Parts: sequence; structure tokens; C-alpha cells
Amino acid sequence: MKLSQKGMVKKMKVLILGGTGVISTEIVKLLLKHHHDVTVYNRGNKQVPKDVQVILGDRGDRAAFARQFQGARFDAVIDMIAFNPDDAKSTIEIFGKCTDQILVCSSTAAYKRPYAHQPVKEDNPLWDDVEHYDYGYQKAEMERYLYGQMKQGVPITILRPCQTWGIGSKTIGALRTNYGLIERIKAKKPIIVNGDGANPWVWTFAPDLAKAFVGVLGKQCCIGECYHATSDEPHIWDDLYNTFGRFVGEKPTLLHISTELLYEANPGLFEHLLYDKRYCGLFDNSKIKRHVPEFQCEYTLEKGLRMIYDWFLSDEYNREINPRTVAFEDKLCELYDMWKNQMRDIREN
Repeated sequence: MKLSQKGMVKKMKVLILGGTGVISTEIVKLLLKHHHDVTVYNRGNKQVPKDVQVILGDRGDRAAFARQFQGARFDAVIDMIAFNPDDAKSTIEIFGKCTDQILVCSSTAAYKRPYAHQPVKEDNPLWDDVEHYDYGYQKAEMERYLYGQMKQGVPITILRPCQTWGIGSKTIGALRTNYGLIERIKAKKPIIVNGDGANPWVWTFAPDLAKAFVGVLGKQCCIGECYHATSDEPHIWDDLYNTFGRFVGEKPTLLHISTELLYEANPGLFEHLLYDKRYCGLFDNSKIKRHVPEFQCEYTLEKGLRMIYDWFLSDEYNREINPRTVAFEDKLCELYDMWKNQMRDIREN
């Protein structure tokens, strides 16, 4: 494959490491729509379209991973399951000299907080503190390794999505309660929201994000570059819950709790709020739009959440609710009422 300067080449042989996640599924669909040859590498836990070749394996077994692709050749490799430097190293060692482009999925979580400027640009410093937010730090370390490989001539492109949802998403809401949000709204039960609910944020949806991943493939100008790929439609966190409320026909009762307090209640569940989502989440997408003009987000928050809401209703399996999470949110609501009453006591005294 010869890389083009502007338009994408007509046909490519593309390998996706992963290939069945929320984002990967939409990338596969779009690649097939453009008539590319698509191969996915994963453990075979989910179905893929009939026109996709599947190679079964576990990248965690580094030796077996390398053996499976010995002598293989792809025009492009998309790594959707690299989460740390060791993952990225295994990809580069196997494919660095036998493909024209390696596209690695990173994350805006790799950025150090607070941000250097708003909206955030690609030159924002990366996490350099191992003691805070391991996910973001590992992504940052992975990128530092990749930049070193770029300097040695390895044809790498990095994409940094922000929070992205689509069909199959299981991380919706501050407590990641998913369909549980809908049930709470229907039952007129209060919902815990991080912070004051007024923090600016953008939600991107997988069909839009796929345009960025497919759009950078085959373009020489995208080699050695990193890009944001997010929606430009700003919202606040309250908008998420109020939009679902409109679908249900009930205005939700929102209880706002500091992210610091939420973290104390459950560090594992709320780490992503404390180190990521309590900061303004607006990103400058001008760079990717210069190189990939087809990257235009068509999914508004309303349209994207409607897609997910309809998916919830389409199958009972999609409406699974964790009773422990329900009980935990109920407890947080009780504590909120207690604090509120104590604050009133202070005022009255």
C-alpha cells in the first residue's frame, strides 16, 4: 500500500487488535463499508460480521502473540487494546517493520491535570505522577514509548478519544449504573451526580469516532502525529441525566456530591471522576479536521443517548442491573439527606 497525502487509498488489508468493543465494532463496520479487508485478533468472545477474518488469541501471552503473526503483512494495524508500555512494545516489535502504519488508541485520560489551557490541545503535558490515576499514567507512559519509536522511523499514529459511548456501553453515569439510571428515573428515586453537575463536558459516540480511526489510515500526513477525536458539542453533566429523563417522561431528581467525597466512599469506582471528569472536558479538534475533513460528528447528545436508550429496550439482557450498585447509590442518597439536614441545623442555630 502506498500512503496518500490527502485521500484514503481505495483498499487496505487492516488488522485490528481487539475488534469487538464499543468503538472497535463501529470501526469494523466503517472499514467494511469502504470495502477494506478486515482481520480482528481477540479471544473470540463476541461475534463479528461474516466478512471479517478472525484470529483467536490472547495478546497477554506475548510469545504466542508473536508466533501467530510471524511473516504476516498488513497495510495497517489498529491497536485498540494497548493500555501500557508493554502492550505497545509487543505491537511495535511484531508489526513495526511489516506494516505501513500502526494506529494506537490512547486516551485524553493521559493528560496531566489541571489542563494547561482550554479547550485542551494535543501539546498538553501528559501524566508523569505514578501515584495518581494509574489508567491515565499507563496511557501516558505508553505514549512516551511510542514517541521514542516514532523518532526511530516506526510509522505510528496516535488517537486520543475522550469518553465515548455506543451500542453495548456499560459505563454510563457517575456510578456507571447504565440501565439502572432509567429505572431510578422511572421510580422517581434520586440520582447521584458528580460535583455540581455543571462541569463542561463532551460526549462522543462510537459511530462518529470510527470516522477518525478510519480517516487517518493510509495518509502520510498522519504518520508521526497524535490527534484528539471528540465531539464539539459542549454540555454539562446534568444534561446527561435530564436527557434520559425526557425519554422516560420524568424529570430526574439530581443530588450533587463532591467528587472528593465520592472518592472517599469508593476509590475504585470513583477514581475516574476525581482525576479525570471533575475537570472541564472540552477539546480542540482542529488538527484532526485539517488532516481528516470527513471527521464530523453527527451524533448530538440527544441522538446518541437515544441510540443507547433504544438498545436498552431492545433486549432484556441489556437491562441488567447490579443490585449492589443500587444499594450503594441508595446509601449515598441517605447520606446526602443527612448532610443537608445537618447544614440546615447549622443555619438555624
